[in-house]
Amino acid sequence: ISVLEEKLVYGYHLFSLGGMFKEGSYKSPYTRKEFSKELIEYVNNLYEIEIKKEENNSPQHSQETYEEKTASRIFNFFHKCYLITGTFVDEQWFIDLDRKSLANFYIGMEDLWNYRANLTTQMKEKYIPSNVLPTIFNKIADMKSYKYNKLQMQNIILDDFEKFINYPKDEDKNTTIMWILTVFVDISPVAQMNLPQLVQPY
Repeated sequence: ISVLEEKLVYGYHLFSLGGMFKEGSYKSPYTRKEFSKELIEYVNNLYEIEIKKEENNSPQHSQETYEEKTASRIFNFFHKCYLITGTFVDEQWFIDLDRKSLANFYIGMEDLWNYRANLTTQMKEKYIPSNVLPTIFNKIADMKSYKYNKLQMQNIILDDFEKFINYPKDEDKNTTIMWILTVFVDISPVAQMNLPQLVQPY
């Protein structure tokens, strides 16, 4: 869906925008201005139509549904990052990553979590419960060997990264999200260009 805002045209994925409206968020992530009532009503109606289509479980629709759910999941993740930290990240930057960059994102975050941040097990448990720790970054070997397709890799990354939003206490979420974004600018030139304040000197 293309939307004209302040003389610029922005593109949105229907499921991302519809999901955002469903959560009661009606401000543009680009301009922070509220969308018009007409646009909100149009998107809500279209969104409901597409949701009903998902009830059709035929093979013709299954792959499309998985892609749409992944796109919505990506948007929701980075939208939450923005709401918590105030740092805007366009989900398209993540969507545009190829398999090599996705693997590097996952590997880079694992390296930060297990080595670069110098976290002891006790320190890690401040952010992630002890029973969940073994489930994080347990697909390193498979990611390094590019075992999965791009869509699967995106979901594997989100499986782990969402834990850094869902489990930490509110006052610790900013720290864990900034870890993720710091690694993101390492592997994404467009993120590095738009978030120069997160670039780390090595």
